[in-house]
Parts: sequence; C-alpha cells; structure tokens
Amino acid sequence: MKYIASDNFTTTDVLGEMVIVPVGKDVKENGNMLAINKTGEFILERITKGVDSKDIIEEMVKTFDAESSLIEADFQKFTSRMIELGYLSEKE
Repeated sequence: MKYIASDNFTTTDVLGEMVIVPVGKDVKENGNMLAINKTGEFILERITKGVDSKDIIEEMVKTFDAESSLIEADFQKFTSRMIELGYLSEKE
C-alpha cells in the first residue's frame, strides 16, 4: 500500500526536529503544528518519495534493528494517526 501526503501541510526543521505545519485551508481547521520524532520523519520522507509501505517497513527493520512485528505495529499506528489528522491518505 502507498500513502499520499496532503498538500495542506508542509514540514520544516525546528531546532533539529521535523515539524508538520498546516497550510492553506487546514490552518483554520487545524492551526496546530505537530513535532515528529526521527522514526516519524523516516516514514514521512519515504512516503513523500512514493515508497510503498512494505518497502518502508523492510527498510525500517534493517535501519532500526528491530523485530518486524514491532516496526509494523509502530508504522500502522503512525500512519493511522496521520490519516486521522488529515496529513496522509491511502493511495488506491
């Protein structure tokens, strides 16, 4: 599965931390910025490059030297939250 990043937000670096900033119509609906940890940054960078979720998870397992079940659960939790906030959507 692939995900698509919404055009209604941008990311920026604030003191070495990735922050999601709403732009356009989402500023009125969700004017809050959201700080993302390094794992979230890793995921978002690959999603915006069009990398498939399976490939992202495989790369995370290698990069973070963790069990695939744990990585997959964290990935699903993160992407679900980003969808809930309107920052991502599933690509069909």
